Amino acid sequence: MRLGFWGSMVVAALGLQIHSYHRQIDALCQAKYPDRQRLRSIHGVGPITALAFVLTLENPRRFEKSREFGPALGLVPRRDQSDGQDPLLHIAKTGNTYLRRLLVGCAQYILGPFGPDCDLRRLGLQLADRMKECQVEICRGCYPEARRRDSPDPKDWR
Repeated sequence: MRLGFWGSMVVAALGLQIHSYHRQIDALCQAKYPDRQRLRSIHGVGPITALAFVLTLENPRRFEKSREFGPALGLVPRRDQSDGQDPLLHIAKTGNTYLRRLLVGCAQYILGPFGPDCDLRRLGLQLADRMKECQVEICRGCYPEARRRDSPDPKDWR
């Protein structure tokens, strides 16, 4: 899709306006919410995400452990307990949707191809690799035929 001359001018003007708003938000937050500076030190976390995180968290002392903050946002696996089984399902999407969306965007940037090489990125990539291994093991548990060497072609399992 071609924007033409005037379309590209409008996009450039909007980009400058958005950048100006980001600077205003950053200046306002620096005066009112100094706690968010720790989050802003992470490359990939912008002023809006840091502010939303600080405002949602309110009082960090209400969580005894950092692991308690994820469930407050709804970042816990859904469960279906029946017949003596307790499988972990997809993440239950309850809690603050806006902050969760912002945090997922930051994580995708940090773990993506343009993310800077840092300890947080390496840890995230290690966790992603471990999750892939777990999914393969779960899949092998679901399909016992996958364990046998003499099993027929996987296409025939259907």
